[in-house]
Amino acid sequence: MSKRGRPANEDVSRAFKRFKQPGKEIETAECLSCGKKRAWNPTRLAEHLINCASYQEKQDENGESQRVMKKQATISLHTITSLQMLKIQKNLAFACYMDGLPFDAFDKSKTLPMSILSIHGGLKFPSRERIATRLLDGKTLQRAIFELSRF
Repeated sequence: MSKRGRPANEDVSRAFKRFKQPGKEIETAECLSCGKKRAWNPTRLAEHLINCASYQEKQDENGESQRVMKKQATISLHTITSLQMLKIQKNLAFACYMDGLPFDAFDKSKTLPMSILSIHGGLKFPSRERIATRLLDGKTLQRAIFELSRF
């Protein structure tokens, strides 16, 4: 017979001590970082880890990736369609042109894309070649010229 439900979140299992209090039906969890006790609900416990300052500090100190935060983000953020992604990339190319940024501003080695990825990890940044050739088309440049003329 198979187990029902979703697979266990390993980060939650490691970060909490699971126990049953005498006389109560509900299982309880205690955060190993801050000691807070909550009902055993993996989704709520994952949310606690995202907001638990002592857990986040320990993750940063150990140099571990914050997988809990990434997993939670994929639950709460909407999927970006290819049309939306193209619009985002065109706007990024427009921003490069308008702000005088180099076309390689969104390369993986730069700080700007890393900051943006912390907001939504599903974004795909355009390469400098793509910005210079396909994304800065005639309409985008006309819009940029119009925006510049307003100043």
